[in-house]
Amino acid sequence: MAAARNGPIAFVRSTGRVARVLIVDPSGGRPRPFGPREGTVGDPAWSPDGSRLAVAWRRWPDGFGISIVDGRGRELRALTGGRWIDASPTWSPDASTLAFSRVRGERALVYVIPARGGRPRPLVAGRAPDWSPRDDVLAFERAAPVASDLFTYRPVEGELEVVVSGPADDRDPDWSPDGTRLAFASDRDGDFDLYVLDLGAGRIRRLTDDPGDERWPEWSPDGRMIAFVRVLPESSSIWLVGTDGSGERRVTTGPWDSAPAWRPIP
Repeated sequence: MAAARNGPIAFVRSTGRVARVLIVDPSGGRPRPFGPREGTVGDPAWSPDGSRLAVAWRRWPDGFGISIVDGRGRELRALTGGRWIDASPTWSPDASTLAFSRVRGERALVYVIPARGGRPRPLVAGRAPDWSPRDDVLAFERAAPVASDLFTYRPVEGELEVVVSGPADDRDPDWSPDGTRLAFASDRDGDFDLYVLDLGAGRIRRLTDDPGDERWPEWSPDGRMIAFVRVLPESSSIWLVGTDGSGERRVTTGPWDSAPAWRPIP
């Protein structure tokens, strides 16, 4: 399968208790609104063909539910809803199913639901799932006794495997387009930086080493760059970095930007 081209980046801009999805060209420029204008929106995730955007959407007083926006950002269709928090949607490789995390109190579970709608089904304890674009396997984070570790889970076989563990907080897993590597954020060297795990070789390589926290990595569709969020005491913004750690550049200016999602163009 040929790699997709890099489309615009969707991200979340927060102002107080209000959050909206905007999209911006990776080369920069003025972001423009995309998707619902009411309620609070978070966690955008493009379908594999870039035709739909899944989001976590909240209309008070309910909690966050998973909804799907069409490619023009106009039509909104709710899949889940309730007084709990449904977040971090991610698409299966064939776009038939969405996985997401449901948080009720201190309990977090990964669920799946058909993209056309239906009853959500619990899979495994954890949060922040990401579905491999090449295989039926989910990466996710799970709280450990001291911090947070990264796991993979194969829904068909029911196989659970820990892939990153230790005393550090390891979070925000994101698969490379070829399904061989995981980018993630970790505070193993002090503040949060970005790292890449080569699953075949079992090697972890540090990608960033800058002031502030680097979180929420998102591989570009062509596999050459990673978008991420740099969090400073008074702002957060979207940045890009090459997969070898070179060529960092800022894409947005905040004041509070997060959750980048790169639109693939097949």
